[in-house]
Amino acid sequence: MTPAKAEIENSLVSQSDVAAGLVNAIFANGEKFVSPEELENAPLGGTYESVGGLRGILRDVAKFFVRDGKCECVFAFEVQSSIDVFMPVRAFGYDGVFYRDQLGNETLWERYQIGVARVAPIFTTILYFGDRPWRKNRRLSERATMSADVARVLKPSFVDFEIRVVDFAGMTDDELKKYPSDIRIIAEYFRARRQKTAYAPSLIKIVHKRELLYFMEHVVADSRFAYDVVMQGYEKEPEYMCELLDRIVSKEHEKAREEGREEGREEGREEGREEGRLETLKKSAANMRAEGLDDKTIARFLDVDVADVKIWLDSDDK
Repeated sequence: MTPAKAEIENSLVSQSDVAAGLVNAIFANGEKFVSPEELENAPLGGTYESVGGLRGILRDVAKFFVRDGKCECVFAFEVQSSIDVFMPVRAFGYDGVFYRDQLGNETLWERYQIGVARVAPIFTTILYFGDRPWRKNRRLSERATMSADVARVLKPSFVDFEIRVVDFAGMTDDELKKYPSDIRIIAEYFRARRQKTAYAPSLIKIVHKRELLYFMEHVVADSRFAYDVVMQGYEKEPEYMCELLDRIVSKEHEKAREEGREEGREEGREEGREEGRLETLKKSAANMRAEGLDDKTIARFLDVDVADVKIWLDSDDK
């Protein structure tokens, strides 16, 4: 994924108020533990040498949790709309690179008091908006495997790693109430899609309209939610998801009507072309008969049936 595309897809979660709301819901049961002002953007990328050359990593969202000038920890989020069986491996790598980047980092020490005498703990959470429950592939040991005879000796000494997955589509209304409003709106959409029921959004006010629409367009992969499409022709931005859906439905109806009108116009143009072609054939047939050609010859020249020639010319004679 390119940095530009990643920035668009993750623009909603990267908002400090949304990130703080997620932290409070996930780690503090919805209580206000972290404020948006205490979160600062952390580096997302890193480069390491691998077999075959240099490779890069780019995580979705990462925030320094800074209180009283000191970085207490780092909160990181990975946004997933499908199950990645290697997510434990990826998350382990993201965390490892950032832990390593802190070591001996004088800039981080001066700014956040991490990197020299201590490192900041990293709390990575997978924000999952998907159609299937994410039950397996949460532990590193599910992919970091060995043959049976080797595992018999070494598995007890293996240090496992487990990812934290928040499965929004499987949540109840009471569970969702702990989360930021924009996240709840998206979660309700995915919950309806997983349960194959009609999407009836709650009356929750949209806070980040542009970012929410970017999420719906790129992560949900539904072009109907494109910001320019939804806002085109309106002076006021929608406040609630039901208003937004009304606009989409209205535009779909208008598009269907326009396609119907265009289809009718095309049929009319086709009928006109056919009528003009028929008149040309009739005139050509009349001219040929006036020159003394018989009906079979006329039909052969015009590539039509003899019966048609007789109908055209004999009806004209009457």
